[in-house]
Amino acid sequence: MNQNEFDMIIDRFLDGAARVRAKKYESNLTSKNVHRQLSSRIISQMWNKENTDCNAA
Repeated sequence: MNQNEFDMIIDRFLDGAARVRAKKYESNLTSKNVHRQLSSRIISQMWNKENTDCNAA
C-alpha cells in the first residue's frame, strides 16, 4: 500500500465518521424540537382547559 492509497482510506474513514456524528446530532436535535413542540401544545391545552373551568365557575 502506497501513501496515496493510505491517504484515500483515511479520508474516507474520516468522512464516514463525520457523517455518523452529523446524523447523531441531527436526530438528537430533531428529537428535542419535537419534544419542545409537543410539550408546548400540552401546556397550552392545559391552560385553555383551566381557563375555561375558571370561567365556568
